[in-house]
Order: sequence, then C-alpha cells, then structure tokens
Amino acid sequence: MSELPVDADSCAALAAAAAAGPFFGLEPWVPGAGWRPLRELVQDPAVLRERVADARAVIATMAGLDPVAVEERVAASVLFLGLAAGPLVFGPIVQSYGYAAGFTACASVSMALALVMAGLHAEPLRRRSEVPLPPPAPGT
Repeated sequence: MSELPVDADSCAALAAAAAAGPFFGLEPWVPGAGWRPLRELVQDPAVLRERVADARAVIATMAGLDPVAVEERVAASVLFLGLAAGPLVFGPIVQSYGYAAGFTACASVSMALALVMAGLHAEPLRRRSEVPLPPPAPGT
C-alpha cells in the first residue's frame, strides 16, 4: 500500500484504508447519500424509532430470527452502545496511537466479546461420573 502525504484529505485516507481489504472500507459522508447528522436522533423521535427498528432488523437477521423476536429495548441498547461507547472507549487510543491502533483495539475487543458469547452459549462440560451410562450387555 502506498503512503499518503501528510496533508491528504479524509476521502483519500479512507480510500487507502479500503485498499487493505473490505474490513477497512468506510464510506465518507457525502451530502444526499442517505447519511444523517447525529443531532437528528436527539431532536426527532421518529428518526430515533427508525434507527432502533433498523438495528432490530439487523440483529434479527444476524441471529436468524424474526425481528419481533428481538426486543426493542435490546436493539436500542445496542444502538446506543455503538454510538456512544465506541468513540468513548477507543477515541483516546486513536488520538494517542493512531487509527490503526484504534481499529486493532476495537477488533480485539470484538473478538474477545464474540468468544465470551460463544462460551456462554456452549453446553457446559460434565464429569464422566455425572453422565449416565447404559446398562452392561449380558455376558460381559
């Protein structure tokens, strides 16, 4: 990947990051492209309801469920965590060490959370003495 000059604009920086692979692809804000200012979530309850419904649909799709199976409060919590916790937690890392360190830290935490969730959904291990064995066959 080529190095960017120090004075490169954000669009060029995002394009260079996307060249590293689809995981790094970010879309810059462009007027009229469907992006909305964050203040709309605070000022217009209809926009907030729409975003929560979108988050609910995405969570349900990822889990292979019907959207009504995902509680609205769960989707709202996930949406808020994504909007607030990400910059709050990883912002200082990005400021101090750069975007690569911030994205790496975010990816590491995501993997750790995925492993924790997988562990919580795994069937607990049982001792052999707890597992009922079939009766012995006659003549053994």
